[in-house]
Amino acid sequence: MKQHWLGPNYTKPGVDGNDVTRTNIPDIRVGYRYETIQDELLNIFSSVAK
Repeated sequence: MKQHWLGPNYTKPGVDGNDVTRTNIPDIRVGYRYETIQDELLNIFSSVAK
């Protein structure tokens, strides 16, 4: 069902998984969101490891 609505690459992370014609979310926004979540997770897990 998701593949029908989001495209065949929806499981790929970041911009690679975005089909702007289906999601109506620009690649630059998806890239920003992906970069932000990666940074947040890095901060969380590096704090836990200390």
